Amino acid sequence: MSTVGALSNETTLLFSTLVWGTSLAGVLVGLALIDRIGRRRLLYIAVLPEACAALFMAIAGPGNPPLLVGGFFAFSFFSWLGPAVLTWVWSSELFPTRLRGRSQGFCNGACRLAISINIFLIPVGVATVGFTASIIMLSVPLFALALLVSQLTFLDSGDRSLEQVAGG
Repeated sequence: MSTVGALSNETTLLFSTLVWGTSLAGVLVGLALIDRIGRRRLLYIAVLPEACAALFMAIAGPGNPPLLVGGFFAFSFFSWLGPAVLTWVWSSELFPTRLRGRSQGFCNGACRLAISINIFLIPVGVATVGFTASIIMLSVPLFALALLVSQLTFLDSGDRSLEQVAGG
């Protein structure tokens, strides 16, 4: 946030704490909704607004700190509402019992790798192609994820028991 002139260093630390609270709220709401509305629907409800929040930040955020901050809170909430919760659930539900531990480790490792890549790519993108273009590019995989999940019906595994999933 301080890179784009939105916040001072001290306010950025407070902002990070508030983002953590917003993320926690997203996780709690996601956990409350996942069995009620289904896995795929939760993804759509979360990832499409998340991508739109990224576009909003890219277009309205530069030069307008309140809109940038509001967009970031929305982005954080929706990111943790759907994709984060679903990563934990799908990595357990989609694999047979004998592979669940490995699938959890693999999926968590892949998420941490993606986070570390973003920590590198976003500043490099902002420095080379600018803030707006970088954040617009960030939204593309989110829309692609929604499209991919719409094609993979087995991802709505919530209506089956873990034994049924393990049995094929």
